[in-house]
Amino acid sequence: MLKVQGSDHLFWRAMGYVPARIAVWIYVPLNAADVDHLDNCSPADLLEGLIFDSHRERYVTVGVAEDNRLFFEREWLLPGGHGRPQLRKELLRFLLEALMLARDQDLPLSRREIVDRASQAVHELAISGS
Repeated sequence: MLKVQGSDHLFWRAMGYVPARIAVWIYVPLNAADVDHLDNCSPADLLEGLIFDSHRERYVTVGVAEDNRLFFEREWLLPGGHGRPQLRKELLRFLLEALMLARDQDLPLSRREIVDRASQAVHELAISGS
């Protein structure tokens, strides 16, 4: 958890490293109740209620990094009430669509190559279901 003068966020590596260089991160803004939950729960339950099986939808930022360097991020309305498998499927669907839209932009070659690698990794994850 990162605390910055009145603005708390949970940073969670949702998937990574796939392949060995690509990681998917979720950045969750926290309110006072969320911080209290994190301060008082067991480590195994940190993500329950905040990300998995949340009682409400919430906007989060999904980021993709290569070699620990963030190169892509998008806002996502994290759906409430989804368990791990269902949320993972929704996250991969959202991320693949967002990366495909980015690929259609007029990107510099180096940026296009990294987005292509990330798109391929996310696509493989979505197909494998793992």
